[in-house]
Amino acid sequence: MKRLLSLLFLICVLSPASLRAGETFEKFKLQATYHAYWAGFVVSTITSEVYLAKDSYKVMVSYQTRGLLSFFSKAESTTYAKGLIDKEGYLLPLVYKKQGHWGDTHYKHVLEREPGSGEPLTIGIYNEDKKWVREPVPEKFWNYVDPMTYMLNLFTENRANIQTLGKDKKYVSEPVFDGSAAVEYSYNCPTVEKLPKNRKSLYEGDAIVCEFTEKLLSGKIRGKREYEDKKESSEPQMFKLWVVPWKDLPFVIPVKSEFSTGWGTVNVYLSQLDLEVFVDEDEASADRKDENDKADNDNQGRKEFLDGNL
Repeated sequence: MKRLLSLLFLICVLSPASLRAGETFEKFKLQATYHAYWAGFVVSTITSEVYLAKDSYKVMVSYQTRGLLSFFSKAESTTYAKGLIDKEGYLLPLVYKKQGHWGDTHYKHVLEREPGSGEPLTIGIYNEDKKWVREPVPEKFWNYVDPMTYMLNLFTENRANIQTLGKDKKYVSEPVFDGSAAVEYSYNCPTVEKLPKNRKSLYEGDAIVCEFTEKLLSGKIRGKREYEDKKESSEPQMFKLWVVPWKDLPFVIPVKSEFSTGWGTVNVYLSQLDLEVFVDEDEASADRKDENDKADNDNQGRKEFLDGNL
């Protein structure tokens, strides 16, 4: 359960695509907030921040439990990733960090890479609760990208896979390594669904429905664990994700997620979105507008997003 929640919150990263020479976008900055609901009650808040330039990226996702869930088990976590982007648009991860607590147990994961080769320089795993220790991951998995970078690339460079509808269009990832485990993702996006107006959600309108499965390849949990943790180690984890292309910009935005737990279905909704797009300096100076015009454009952009983009 803990790993599935962490994966889902990583998926809530909203990120623009890597940029190639000749494109006019200089950089993007984005902030988004999601709320997770169980049985109609808010059980957690997720926030994400993304910065993307032509040659680098940074992503941070944080979550904390709220309401009924925090009454049974308080948890907070922050995941951070940064890297470079080469001239061909490939994302080259440098740092992946995750730290927080689940109940009274604190943990911290650090994965640092050599800028040129991508070879791991540091793989540091600290868990106060020895029940969280996993079996060692073989070295053959160490050079694969972290979950944050994988999802960033999926919603940007590989977004065409998401926008290619059909039940037979199934995609399987290369291994993904976070320092403590290696996993494989498979997904397909068979349909478009109209999301109705909902007080919990910022978005209403058409969205692409994607079905994901996470399979553990290496890093099985050691020792005795509670039922949900044993289940996590032996069975693929599944969830659904609704995404929306943002007009002519090169990325898709997750607006809703759904997954099952031992205590019921959890739905996650986008509740706040702030996006800034910066263009090249020459084009910006040639087409500069005053602050009032900018505010009007921002409001119009938000209205168009709410009206749907498919």
